[in-house]
Amino acid sequence: MQESFLREGLVRGILNAKGEAWVEVKNDNGYLHRYLAPWHGDGPSKGGGFDPATLARIKQLVVGNRVNVTWFLDGHLRLISVEHEMPEEQGGIFEGYVLEVGDRWIDAQNKDEGKPRRFYLKWNGGYPENGGGYDLEVLEELKNHEPTNPIRFHWSFDLRPRIDRVLTFEEVERRAFYDLDEVPPWLALPTPFEIEKPPKRDVLNPFDAVTAPPGGNPFDSVPSKNANPFDSVPTANPFEQADKKASPVNPFDATSKEKPQPPANPFDAVGEKKAANPFENLPLPNNPFDSTEK
Repeated sequence: MQESFLREGLVRGILNAKGEAWVEVKNDNGYLHRYLAPWHGDGPSKGGGFDPATLARIKQLVVGNRVNVTWFLDGHLRLISVEHEMPEEQGGIFEGYVLEVGDRWIDAQNKDEGKPRRFYLKWNGGYPENGGGYDLEVLEELKNHEPTNPIRFHWSFDLRPRIDRVLTFEEVERRAFYDLDEVPPWLALPTPFEIEKPPKRDVLNPFDAVTAPPGGNPFDSVPSKNANPFDSVPTANPFEQADKKASPVNPFDATSKEKPQPPANPFDAVGEKKAANPFENLPLPNNPFDSTEK
């Protein structure tokens, strides 16, 4: 009897590795599966090859993040689509259990979410040739960590989730007085009062009170559109009633034709009497030296 196999499906998990035309996913149950890009055509010598769009999508993926993969089976597990499953937050305090410890990462599962996530070690420094590298001190703290013991650490997101440092129970329990899980009733904001809306008034139409005459149409007084308004204009020419025999009057004809006299000279009436010299009648002054004794 031939067994029936699932021909397509959906898998969620951690992107463990990738190549040019394949991805390797560790599902939530801890199993690894490799999925190839779809193949189009015959052999490579006849123009066949992997789907270019899938190859471009694989190139964009970041190893270590969670992914959702839809696949089908044609002798190989083939990719239909693959998408990142990004975390809702970009950092914070993670509390859960360690599932696996790698050479530069740890797999941990949140106790509430129930999804395995991979956290890479924080990178310190520049390029490896300049002394940069992963912070391996975090792994030293986790060597003797029991899987059944809960773990708390501070993490951040930089291309992929990264573990910054492991927290002790004292650091987690030491909380500020204002860091409250629930606000007490006496500290809560007062309930906002509701503004009562004014009652809706009935709107009266002023034209409802107007009484039209029975059977009267106000448009009956409008003249018919066929009536010519110029029929009532008189046909007589008002300019024909003017006196045609009356000749125009020249206003210059009424002026006098006599030559005007020149104006009189006001100096002609002045007498020709010669003006007298006021110095002629003055007495001559006496010589003061005539009265001196000789």
